[in-house]
Parts: sequence; C-alpha cells; structure tokens
Amino acid sequence: RRLSARGVILVDCVTCEMFMRFDTVANTYAREAFEAVTFWTRGAFYAFVGLWLAAFFIRTMTSEVDWRQSSWQAVQFVAVGIVLSGVGFYWDWVYLPARATMSGLTQLMVANPSTGVSDTSMSGLLQAVESEIMTVFGVVVAMLKSSSWYELVNFVAAIALMVPYIFVWGIFLAFLLEGIFKLLGVTALAPIFIALIPFKSVRGFSMSA
Repeated sequence: RRLSARGVILVDCVTCEMFMRFDTVANTYAREAFEAVTFWTRGAFYAFVGLWLAAFFIRTMTSEVDWRQSSWQAVQFVAVGIVLSGVGFYWDWVYLPARATMSGLTQLMVANPSTGVSDTSMSGLLQAVESEIMTVFGVVVAMLKSSSWYELVNFVAAIALMVPYIFVWGIFLAFLLEGIFKLLGVTALAPIFIALIPFKSVRGFSMSA
C-alpha cells in the first residue's frame, strides 16, 4: 500500500508507478512553460492596456464615451492581468481542478458504483481501472487453476477472456498519456489564449482552445 497525491491509501498499482514518472515530468514542464510564456505575454498585454488607457483618456476629451462598455472592458483587462500575474492562480484554479474533474468523471464510468470515487487524482483513476482489470485476471487465474492440461476448452476460454482486457488496458494507458501531454501543450500556450479573452473578435478562438 502507498499514498496517492491526495493522501488516499492505494493498494499496489503497477500502472500508477509508471504513470507518475511521466506525470511528474509533464507537470514540471507545463509549469515552467507557462511561466516562461507568461513573462512575455504579460509584458505585451500590459503594454496594450497602457495604449488602450491612453486612447480612452483622449476619447474622453474629444468625444462621448460609452462608459458601460469601457468599464466592462476594463474589468476584463484587470481579471486577465490577475491571472497573468503568476502561475499559481492558473495552476490552482484551472489546471488542477480540470485534471481532477476529468479523472473523477472517467472513474464514474469504470469504478464500482458501490464504492464510488474516493480519489479524483490520475493515480486514483489508474487504480480504479487496474482494480477492475485485476478482478478479471482473478477469474482467469481461477479458471486456469481449475483446469487440467488436457482441458483445452477451459484453457482457451481463459486466454480468450484475458486478451481483450489486456488490449483495452494498453489502449487506455496510451490515451491517458496522450491526454497528459496534450494538456501540457495547451498549458504552455494558455497565457496567450488568456490574454486574448478580452477581445471579442478572437474570444471564441481563445475559449475553444
């Protein structure tokens, strides 16, 4: 037994040990990439906001100003500025909750309904999937133990039952790793997408990204 990232006791999990190595690397690079891109994006964003403020004050002296629209635009600029002030806000309020939500929803589809979801981390997801696979393996082992060497029907049935689950298990791990590294790519570019949110012409693109 060991502790997961959320302090939940987990039984030995083969795939968890393998996954945690990739996950640690991905999280480290995601955080570093976000910080690096944020540095340049924040500077460009603040420069634009400065130009916007200068243009706004000039408009107040030369023509009428839509104060409601301008106030809402200023609120959006302030909100984006807060998010771009550092990696902590994005990490604690967007990145980690998104991962936990995806993991928890996936576990609801694969875990035993009677036990529910006790750990929404990725380790908890892998543990839930692996426990279901091991249940099938237990049935296969029981079939093999109860069969003699000449009882080919039971032997073939046990192998036939095990192979699809091994295949699905491998595909699941591959998709999970792919998702982690895709999330790494999105996180690296997240500061740019966040900086574009206040602009109506590209807001749809940035939100969908």
